[in-house]
Amino acid sequence: MERNYYYYLDKEGRIWHEGTEITDPRFALLVHKGMQKTSGGLLVRCQGENCFFEVEDVPYVVQDLAFRRDDSGELTRIDLIFSGGYTEVLDPATLSVSKENILYCRVRREAFPARFSRKSYFKLIPLIEEDLEKSGFFLQIQGASFAIEQSPRTES
Repeated sequence: MERNYYYYLDKEGRIWHEGTEITDPRFALLVHKGMQKTSGGLLVRCQGENCFFEVEDVPYVVQDLAFRRDDSGELTRIDLIFSGGYTEVLDPATLSVSKENILYCRVRREAFPARFSRKSYFKLIPLIEEDLEKSGFFLQIQGASFAIEQSPRTES
């Protein structure tokens, strides 16, 4: 008999089960690596059991960033760091900002939206430049400019 468990992911990326925060980094890593979309919602399979997730905003929240630079100091990539130690390279072409000034991107081969935590957002701000001609903002990585869209599509 298959057992089903139900979890909640808040907008800060914390995992909750029956009112208790789950802080085990191994479980967070399992969630980030194993999240999948199903007809029944967001699901992670864990030891043969179904773990369904309801999300307050989006299923991934960037907790921190790591900047990679070449020998000349030019930014070559940005690593997104999630709870549990899950990391992924930022695809800067997927950056967008909501009307509420919340920064988002897409992760897991663009399958899921990710929200930047306040800490990660403020860490990225010094690298964001304004394009006065287009009334917008962009990020430059390896000499390429990536516009930051104004209204993200945050569907899970």
